[in-house]
Amino acid sequence: MRSKLKFRIIICLCIFLGSCATTTQYAKFAGKEKLQSATTAKIYVLRPSMFGSAVKMKVFCNDKLMGKTGPKSYLSWEVPEGEYVIKSNSENKDYFTVNAKAGKTYYIHQNPKIGFVLVRSSLELLGENEGESVLAKL
Repeated sequence: MRSKLKFRIIICLCIFLGSCATTTQYAKFAGKEKLQSATTAKIYVLRPSMFGSAVKMKVFCNDKLMGKTGPKSYLSWEVPEGEYVIKSNSENKDYFTVNAKAGKTYYIHQNPKIGFVLVRSSLELLGENEGESVLAKL
């Protein structure tokens, strides 16, 4: 009886640890192309890490769900000029404010860290060169 229980627990752990979360984007995908309009800015949320690969992290822009990131993925969308609060939601919530200027591109690094039950998330702004380098690998 105990061996069947151990076997089931091991199988469940293998399935859980072997699974990978995929990326889902709800906002219109802007891709890696140039800006579509001279009056908009582009925001990327980059998650280059494989850490916490079984967990999707929700990304919000001004409380609107933009999508969920999986490992080695990114989200991309265009916004009109203005101030935007980017929120990453997993075990915790982290916020980052972008003061978007028309014609500019903003790269935000979503960094998963060890959490109590799931992974925790932190956001930081990357420079243009570093952001393009990370984006090229995703």
